[in-house]
Amino acid sequence: MIASCDHARMSPSQWAAACAALVVVSGCVSSREREDERAIAWVDAYLDAMCAFHVRCETDFGEFADRHQRACDERGYPHLRRAAERAGRTTRLDDAIASACLEAIETASCRVAPQTLIPELIACQRPFVGLVEIGGACDPTSASECAPGLYCRSVDGGCGGACEALPRRGEPCSGMRPCADGTICVVEEDGAWCRAWSLDAAAACGEGERCAAVDGVEHACIEGRCAPVPVVAVGERCQSGVARCGADAWCAGETCTARAALGDVCEPGLPCVEGLRCDTDAEPPRCAPLGVAGDACDGDHECAAESPYCADLDGDGVEHCSADADGAWCRGGLSGDFPFHAFDSCPETHVCAIAGELSSHRCYPIAARGSACDDTRPCENGSRCVDDRCVAIALPDEACGAEVACPLTHACVEGRCAALPRIGETCTDACFEGVCRDGLCVRRAAGEACDSMRTGWYRDCEGACSGDVCVDLLDAGATCGWGLGGCDAELSCVPTSHDAGVCLAPCE
Repeated sequence: MIASCDHARMSPSQWAAACAALVVVSGCVSSREREDERAIAWVDAYLDAMCAFHVRCETDFGEFADRHQRACDERGYPHLRRAAERAGRTTRLDDAIASACLEAIETASCRVAPQTLIPELIACQRPFVGLVEIGGACDPTSASECAPGLYCRSVDGGCGGACEALPRRGEPCSGMRPCADGTICVVEEDGAWCRAWSLDAAAACGEGERCAAVDGVEHACIEGRCAPVPVVAVGERCQSGVARCGADAWCAGETCTARAALGDVCEPGLPCVEGLRCDTDAEPPRCAPLGVAGDACDGDHECAAESPYCADLDGDGVEHCSADADGAWCRGGLSGDFPFHAFDSCPETHVCAIAGELSSHRCYPIAARGSACDDTRPCENGSRCVDDRCVAIALPDEACGAEVACPLTHACVEGRCAALPRIGETCTDACFEGVCRDGLCVRRAAGEACDSMRTGWYRDCEGACSGDVCVDLLDAGATCGWGLGGCDAELSCVPTSHDAGVCLAPCE
């Protein structure tokens, strides 16, 4: 019989299997203490999985890697620990979400765009379910104590809170009172209202609500139902959500205009039909077949499938169609606070970055572990460029040295990856938060430079980092909300009314 939910000897998948067995065999959730222990063990396993994921995917997350590797430190993701400590009392760990989340992280791709994110990864953000029903007492600085469909409002301007219903479809909303699941708060002329978002075809809909496209066809709310936006002929009026043009026309100045055909004159206001490009080398520019290798281009859309990349091959600022992605213009998605979003339009052999003498995002070839590296030769995932050479990255407490780097939240101390010192602790170089000054970790004062990419659970400033400068924010007890300002970095703006709140430190 399995006797413990202790994760220290288990991989995330082993934790899921062990704790599932405990529920059935030994009653792991038969008491508050066991539920609390199991939830805390899951948070530890989750942080281990997230740390491993972001070490493995450091290159793809680029400038946000430091921000997301906070999971490698026990001080990361404090909101999850607070929720786990309440497990069995005011919160419950959802077993299905918890297990599926850990398994999904282990197999997740490093490049996952928001529109392709798998449900198990989305669910990772909300593993705890609130148990407090409407009218029940709750902690207004915790987002997980109230049952689904409810939120915690501070009733005394402090830690005294009560669970109230979130506004539903058609009801007023605000930044302090967001909408229930399935709807979003939309600002309109007469106020902010909860509206359905991305409704399915044929679904009932109302004013201000959005219908999802189906197979690339725009849908809109027409006579109370989501239906395809009608196609109108050349010369007729077009407008998003009202009328759209056919494949060989486009909407110019709210009028459907025919696209230029092969050999016809073209320009930005008169594009070519699909499958042709506007040859700007001609005088005047005319529609021509898609470019082949070596042809001048102004974007990937102008190149044929055999040479799909519009690339600056030699860095002279002139782009040509190429079968090689080196120097091709690219799009890289900013992950921000979304720990699984790392979009990159380059092929897997390249990384989208701003480097070299080019001023825009370009595809650069990935350097293998042990190879030379620089800004234009980024290292493969799981390694980092140290002294112009790609070296492996270890996990916390693992061996490190000249050939092995540590997570960005750790340093190599006596051959092992040790957590960076925290505020108030002695230091020699770097700190987990803030800056090392006179041998002590301290936060930066207002007006000092800071790195806005490190915002989130990091707090480098005494206040907050805004636009790469430390700024003062609202103190505890101040009124906050839309147009009222934000709270200091260690405080939460908790709702006290429909559209205002108060800055509070985490409640006990």
